[in-house]
Formats: sequence, C-alpha cells, structure tokens
Amino acid sequence: EIRNCDWSSDVCSSDLAGGATDESKSNLALTLTYLEEAKVLAPEQRDIRLLLAQVHFVSGNEEKGQALLDDQMNLFPRDTEGPLLSAQLAMKAAEFGRAQDELNKVFQIDPKNKDAAAINHILAIVSDGDVAGARSKALSLGYPREVLAQTLLETLHVDPRGAKEVLVLMDDELEEKPKRLEAYHLKAVALTLLGKDAEADTHVDKAISLVPEENKEEIRQALNSQVKQARLALKARDLIQEQTNENESDAEAAGVSIQP
Repeated sequence: EIRNCDWSSDVCSSDLAGGATDESKSNLALTLTYLEEAKVLAPEQRDIRLLLAQVHFVSGNEEKGQALLDDQMNLFPRDTEGPLLSAQLAMKAAEFGRAQDELNKVFQIDPKNKDAAAINHILAIVSDGDVAGARSKALSLGYPREVLAQTLLETLHVDPRGAKEVLVLMDDELEEKPKRLEAYHLKAVALTLLGKDAEADTHVDKAISLVPEENKEEIRQALNSQVKQARLALKARDLIQEQTNENESDAEAAGVSIQP
C-alpha cells in the first residue's frame, strides 16, 4: 500500500524516509536483494517488479523505480497495475500532470477501472481539477459514496479539501438514505477535521439515535473514539505547521534558505 501524505502542506513523509534507523536501512537493503533475485528467477511475475519498484521509490532511488515501472509497461502493455502505481507515486511527488497521464493510460486499457477512478477523484481534489466530474465518474462505476469518503479520509488525512469533499458525498448519501449511520459518522469526522466540533458532535448524536437502545453506549464510544482521533490528528498538523513556520522565520532571520 502506498502511504500518502498530507497534500495540504509540505509536511510529507514515508515510513522509511528521513531519520531511518540503521536497522531499517539494513532491512530495506536486504529486501531489495531478495526482490532482485526473485525478479531474475521469475521475470514473468509482475507483482515482484511492482513491489521492487515501490521499494526503490521508498529508498530514494526514484530513477530505478521509474525504470522498472516503464519496463513493466513495455513487457505487459495491457497491465494496469504499473501505471496505477506510477500515478500514485507521481501524486505523492506533486507531479499532477504525470499522474493524470498515467491514469489516462489505465483508462485507455480499461475505461471502467474502479481503482483508477478512485485515484482520479483524489487527484482532482489535490490538483484543483474537475472534482465534480471525477466524483461522478467514480460513482458511475459503482463506487459507493461511503467507500469514496473513507478512502479520502485515509488518503488525504487532515487536508481540508478532502474533508470538504466527504461532506459533499455524505450530504448526497443522506439525502437518499437519511438513516445511514455510517454517513453521519463520516460527516462527524470530516467536520472535526474542519474544526467544526459542535456540528461534529451533533452528527454523532444523530448516528446514535439510529441504533437500538441496548447498543447506544457501545456505538457512542466507538464513534467518539474516531472523532477524538481526528481531533488529535488536526492538533498534530497544526503543531507541525507551527514548528515549520518558526523554523522558516528563524532561517529567514539568519539569512538561510530552507528547501521544502
């Protein structure tokens, strides 16, 4: 799974990027060795090439990773996994034009590819593209609104653009199905990420009202836990951004340029 960053800021990291321990670096090198050997032994295995490309990207060798993905397309021109991974990695690097090109390759091969439609939806949000059109395409291919909303929350984390899109999706969902507990739950999380705690609490109450009396307390605890996690994530984002601003101010005062 590709770990996505907070597209709303320059605070973006992968599990192994920056500050990696000697042990993690050693494990990564060992993983690369095993995957290289596996690729030689089973060159027809597309999954091995994809995993190897991803590990190269994580380790910082983007040129090698991209070369493997390009090789994948040449060897398997009808394969969609390679360009899907390329699109995700391009988005992670904020290369939105390249990400769109990769998604277009997938749609040429498989116009009804649901994974590409979901990624295209995210891309439209982070690149200020046609969000309504991307949303419509994903929904037309059978993606449930709640799944799209959950994907946005997991992928874009505390990016307010993702939270706002979740509200659009869940408002439409509740208009059709006014008793959808999960829709109220997702709205509560999105509202929390937008700093609207009072409204979020109201939606938690609405969700609780839909469950049997004997389950209310259990469900309330579960929903409140999710909302609390969102509040903590929002606080962490603000603290990181505050520290980043302070570092930039200190650097500017010292005449030093900080590269993002």
